[in-house]
Amino acid sequence: MKYIIVLLLAGVLMLSFGCGGGQPPAQENVSGNETQANATHPEQPPEQPPEEVQATNCEDGTFVGNCSLTKPEICDVFGNLVDDAETCGCPPKSLPAGRECIYTCSDGTNIEECSADKPVYCNENGKLQNLSSICGCPQGYDLYNESCRDACNDTTVKLNCSVKNKPLYCNEKYELVMNPAKCGCHDWEIFENNACFDPSSKTYSQGDTVRINKDVTLKADKAEEHNCGGDLYVSFLLTVSNNGKSAYDIENDSIRLLRGDSGTIFENPRGCSAGSVYRWGEVGPGETRYGNVWFLVYGGSGKFHIEYEVSYPTVIKTFDIGVST
Repeated sequence: MKYIIVLLLAGVLMLSFGCGGGQPPAQENVSGNETQANATHPEQPPEQPPEEVQATNCEDGTFVGNCSLTKPEICDVFGNLVDDAETCGCPPKSLPAGRECIYTCSDGTNIEECSADKPVYCNENGKLQNLSSICGCPQGYDLYNESCRDACNDTTVKLNCSVKNKPLYCNEKYELVMNPAKCGCHDWEIFENNACFDPSSKTYSQGDTVRINKDVTLKADKAEEHNCGGDLYVSFLLTVSNNGKSAYDIENDSIRLLRGDSGTIFENPRGCSAGSVYRWGEVGPGETRYGNVWFLVYGGSGKFHIEYEVSYPTVIKTFDIGVST
């Protein structure tokens, strides 16, 4: 009986632990790597977005929306210093240009400073102007109002003779004054009695020696009327002397014979002997040339005069010589 009871107890124990000899219940199959990863990096909670932080000032301490002490900067809503010249203005010696400031004139000169090109000054409005009282003048120039000058009004350099207007001279006061002794005279003028004289301004008579310039003289003499084959001619003896060092050219189209305001025709006579006629062209240095000059006259006799015309680069001068036949 005891033996049967012992067998029953043994059977109950075997059923309680199963046939595996007391092994724990089977677990879900998990790889070794996942197990190790979970052990090393435990699962983290999801990240939350950061809360927005509203800036109150910029790095220099300027509050948002206020101008910095460093113009033209303003502190914007993000806490950044940005240029805003329209709101905050510009520092000294500068000007607003949109949101920025400019510090120089068009030539690169700093505002309220002198240019290297005297007497130019960059003013407070960013404009270039002449201001010699502040910037001075280049060497050799003098202050004149707020500019600089080294020449008179006709561009003649100080202490020099005028090229355009002899015998004018630009003196130390920048005045154009007559100085023929130093500057000479115009090409059509003669220097005599310490002054310049225009010989074409005189009226001459037959037989007068006419000074064309300082070296050349001309004379019309012995005017006569001639009846040649029924035509009226007037002749006169022309003498030209050249005491200069250069040849002097005189052509027949530069001399006219007029009766009142009516012209005559330059022409050697037909029906009369012309005698020794004048040879036109250059009169050489030291040469005197003479000969007869003839004109055909229409409309009868009258009061005659000779005109001799000389052309200069800037002016034409006419010498008037009255003749008596």
